[in-house]
Amino acid sequence: MGHTVAPVGAALPGIFYINNSDGFRNAFAHPASAGDFVSIYGTGGGAMNLPGVTGDAWPTTPLSVLTQQVSATLRLENERVHAEVLYSGSVPTLVSGFFQINVQIPIQPGLASPLMLSVTVGGVESAPVPIWVEQPRLR
Repeated sequence: MGHTVAPVGAALPGIFYINNSDGFRNAFAHPASAGDFVSIYGTGGGAMNLPGVTGDAWPTTPLSVLTQQVSATLRLENERVHAEVLYSGSVPTLVSGFFQINVQIPIQPGLASPLMLSVTVGGVESAPVPIWVEQPRLR
């Protein structure tokens, strides 16, 4: 019998969905506003400080944070724009293994929806997902 080698990395982030600041899912019919905050939910963020318990929900307190560097990028064709990360950690009441990353959408006239959003944890970038954003109109 041969041995199978499975590579293990410190993180392999994947995004499940994005909520706007009003708590509703981001969508074509319900875009985020430039300058507003969104919450990104996913898995594969790597080590947490405090670690979760497999099969248990994250507690409401204390919050656990991702231990590796986290960034978020918005993209339209070849243009890449950084979104400020305000929080990256556990999601109280959801199962351990989920992460929440809160970012502020930059005000950048000219960026048209849908944009593609990715997160990078510990140098590993997620697959990009669409996010709809209303940017201010130039007068």
